[in-house]
Amino acid sequence: MSNLPNYIEKYFEKNGILANNLENFEFRESQLKIANIFAKMLENGGIHIIEAGTGIGKTLAYLIPSILSLKKIVIATKSKNLQEQLFFKDIEIIKSLIPFDFKSIYIKGRNNYICLNKLSKLTIQNTFFKEKNFQKINDWVKITNTGDISELDELTSEINFLNITSTSDTCLGSKCSFFKDCFIYKLKLEAEKSDIIIVNYHLLFADFKIKNQGFGKVLPNFNFLICDEAHSIEDIATDYFGDSVSKYKFHTLFSEIANENIKDFDKLRNITEEFFLQFSNIPGFNKVNLEEIQNEKILKKAGELLNSLTVFKTNLEKKDPEKYSNIINRIYETIETLDNLFFNKNDFLIKWIEKTSKNISLKYSPIDISSFLQEFFYDLHGVAFTSATLSINRKFDYFKNRIGIEVSDTEEIFSSTFNYEKQSLMYLPENLPMPHEENFTKILAKNLKKLLNITNGNAFILFTNLKNMEEIYNLLKDEINFNLYIQGETSNLNLIEKFKNDSNSVLLGSFSFWEGIDIRGENLSLVAIEKLPFSVPTDPLKKARIEKIKEEGGNPFFDYQIPEAIMLLRQGIGRLIRSKNDKGIIALFDIRLRKKNYGKIFLKNLPKMTIHSSLEKLNQNYQKLISKN
Repeated sequence: MSNLPNYIEKYFEKNGILANNLENFEFRESQLKIANIFAKMLENGGIHIIEAGTGIGKTLAYLIPSILSLKKIVIATKSKNLQEQLFFKDIEIIKSLIPFDFKSIYIKGRNNYICLNKLSKLTIQNTFFKEKNFQKINDWVKITNTGDISELDELTSEINFLNITSTSDTCLGSKCSFFKDCFIYKLKLEAEKSDIIIVNYHLLFADFKIKNQGFGKVLPNFNFLICDEAHSIEDIATDYFGDSVSKYKFHTLFSEIANENIKDFDKLRNITEEFFLQFSNIPGFNKVNLEEIQNEKILKKAGELLNSLTVFKTNLEKKDPEKYSNIINRIYETIETLDNLFFNKNDFLIKWIEKTSKNISLKYSPIDISSFLQEFFYDLHGVAFTSATLSINRKFDYFKNRIGIEVSDTEEIFSSTFNYEKQSLMYLPENLPMPHEENFTKILAKNLKKLLNITNGNAFILFTNLKNMEEIYNLLKDEINFNLYIQGETSNLNLIEKFKNDSNSVLLGSFSFWEGIDIRGENLSLVAIEKLPFSVPTDPLKKARIEKIKEEGGNPFFDYQIPEAIMLLRQGIGRLIRSKNDKGIIALFDIRLRKKNYGKIFLKNLPKMTIHSSLEKLNQNYQKLISKN
């Protein structure tokens, strides 16, 4: 649509289309300005960075210009929650306000969709699931339009869907006997016909990584990209610019060829088991630098595995190269990954091990992914980045540096429409121990108990340390009269639903609860944060990035660790005020905010609130706050 800004004005002005058609719409000049920035991007291209605080309405500010532009646009987000809100709520509202038809689609990562080929093989073998669950899945496959496993929500606690969902490396493309009925293929066709394509970052970067390598690509070609929740880009993208091998990947590979009678199959399987046994002593749920534990025995077993894979690949090529082409390619990629992990020295890569109760993964990634992201973003005609937390000290230098943006056409900050000074109070106690001191959790628990009595529960308590979270749970569970929930006892989605439905409840959560959760009203009156969210100092990737900044003459603490922690702290604090009627308390229990010089940098980057150190005074002012209309 030509002259897009004029059409934008008609929607967002004081007596415009939105004001006349949406019941609770309020004219906001900042929303109109943001909409015009997106219109500018869609007309002229370029790179645009917009920090938009909560309450402005940035979603409509980018959706309406996108639809009116008549261009194919990809909108990428971090969370499924925002994807669903965009597709099922916001776009549905807009449909009645746009004078023409448009098509939108919502695509998750491909491992959210059933692979009919995998399912058919498991149906024959019948080795993974209980018979009743098997029947439910097969009955559902006959009626589902999407193949999205979230439709089987009642089975998620009983089934490991990884065995039957789609992955790019196992996809046979047009050679698959289920190709015409494939849910990924249908999504790909729908995406080709769609104007607005809503994806998450996992799919976006997975697609970029494989580029034009065949059927694995889901997204059609596009020239315009809007990145919402853009503060999370670097962390998610990191996984897609490296590679990995894992016990699970080998298990999947072996299950596909177990009955094929290929020479040296049993030998390969045994060598693989011996290889992964070398890492059995690593503590679970930890990331460990591979090069720090590497020894001659591990290198020997890695060499044996690499040689065995090479021999096995040759055997497959001799037997039937066409039939086994997908498996041959996967083995070749595994050989390449093992070679990079153990036998190719590359100072630009960091290599590490991740271990869970069910899997061991060996991974590598570039220490700095900014050049890869730069290639991706600058290859597009127009890109806009937006989030409530992109700036540090009201500048975008940190964000731009991490994602490879050198020059941008727009850099704008629009503050939240919510008045934190009038809607919230901050509690920052004075006489706390340092977070590493032995009595920290006991004193924290005592403070929390008193705080919870002030707000009658209705609290999120956010942690950076799982051990501290467990300790606080055990210290509080018999001391408070509120329902107490802790991350891990059920799915995060179930925990949020319980919290919403049980008034006066208290939820203890780690990083997955710091952002992307929207709870309005009295159910959430307190957000308490255990300590500043500095990244784990033992994380191999973070350590490598810190070393790189040192080598380049920078100050990693001020250039990287503090900005990263500020962004996350702002996200955590942002859980409290989600509407103009919300009121509550932000409690920060890290004495470093008072005792360390850098504490001032954190406080400078937070919303303006009255700081209290006395619980008595806090209670008095909180009662006044909630009594106001």
